[in-house]
Amino acid sequence: LGGVLGASTLFAANYAFVRLTFRSSRARRLLEGSPRVLLEDGRVLGPALRREAMTRGELSSIVREHGFETFDEVALVVLEANGHIAVMGSRWRDERTQSR
Repeated sequence: LGGVLGASTLFAANYAFVRLTFRSSRARRLLEGSPRVLLEDGRVLGPALRREAMTRGELSSIVREHGFETFDEVALVVLEANGHIAVMGSRWRDERTQSR
């Protein structure tokens, strides 16, 4: 009985959380966070790394995993609210500049 009660409580809390974040952008930002730029135009943003408790070495490893050798080759690294890390190279920067 205790296990069923515990599982039911977790399911109910999850349902309430999902509904709240779906309906309210303010709640979504508060509970899930927002994307954070970690590197821009080859420059590592130190304060952003510190807030995320990430080292330059870890960021360098992520950049290499995405096929870049140095930070200079990268236009943007973003830590998304869901935990995924987006790495965009100079081609992305060039396309963005042309579209403006």
